[in-house]
Amino acid sequence: MEQTILLAIQRYMGIPCLVQVSQFLGMIAEHGEVWILFLLFLLCFKKTRKMALLGFAALVVEAVLVNLFLKPLLHRSRPCMVNPSLLKGSFCPKDYSWPSGHSASSFAVAGVFLWSKTRYRFVMITFAMMIAFSRMILYVHWFSDILSGIGIGLGISYLAVYSQRFEHFSRINV
Repeated sequence: MEQTILLAIQRYMGIPCLVQVSQFLGMIAEHGEVWILFLLFLLCFKKTRKMALLGFAALVVEAVLVNLFLKPLLHRSRPCMVNPSLLKGSFCPKDYSWPSGHSASSFAVAGVFLWSKTRYRFVMITFAMMIAFSRMILYVHWFSDILSGIGIGLGISYLAVYSQRFEHFSRINV
């Protein structure tokens, strides 16, 4: 089933301009750089400082959970390792596939904006979706890797946003 989904994406979405956009999105989100820079920018303003701190908290928890625990524990091979001839990017990452770190980190940060009901939440979620979908265009993640990365990111961001309801967090004045 997942192979069928990826083959359909390769057939209909694997055109050169989308591959280039996907490579760019993958590059700027490789280690969360785009999100880190964005959150650093938000730290500069008192009005958005709390949101930035929640985003950083979600990003750190996501990185530890996904990269240090889940990927090494489950050892799922990437599609580009299974069938290297369909690889669209310049290289096939050597780490494991499940869950998608790009998707999880993107939705960990974008989810903070979604759950906080900010004005730009739909822009953030759309950008996160573009990053997540680009991983399938490049043939480096299975569909279930993307879905679970989205779920993990949204779950972590939900916990980050709603953790501020505890009295300890509400006393913090940033």
